[in-house]
Amino acid sequence: MRKTFLIIFGTLLAFVLLCVMLFNLLVIKETRPDDCLVKQVKITAVEAGSDFDIFFTADTGQRYYINRGLEQGLTLNSLKKTTLNRTASVHLAKFALGVSNHISQLQVGDSIIFTEFK
Repeated sequence: MRKTFLIIFGTLLAFVLLCVMLFNLLVIKETRPDDCLVKQVKITAVEAGSDFDIFFTADTGQRYYINRGLEQGLTLNSLKKTTLNRTASVHLAKFALGVSNHISQLQVGDSIIFTEFK
């Protein structure tokens, strides 16, 4: 009985530790320009999402987002005026398993519209 309990407990502990490690691989922490892939995209739509996120749709159909952008002082009206039907540079955060659709910096021409870089 005790041996079975130890096996089950050990298995559960190993599973929890594995989940924590995987979660840390997928979490986007403070990004720097070196931690990003920069893409040029033509923005065809700007809309609000859940949790105050702002989503941008590129002419390719790909969607990118600013996490909790509405809480950070950005407004849909101003973003539509400055980005809609324009080509923008998006800095997309990299993480251990690839590149996310999370925008760390959004720039149109010489104007930085949004940045997380310090």
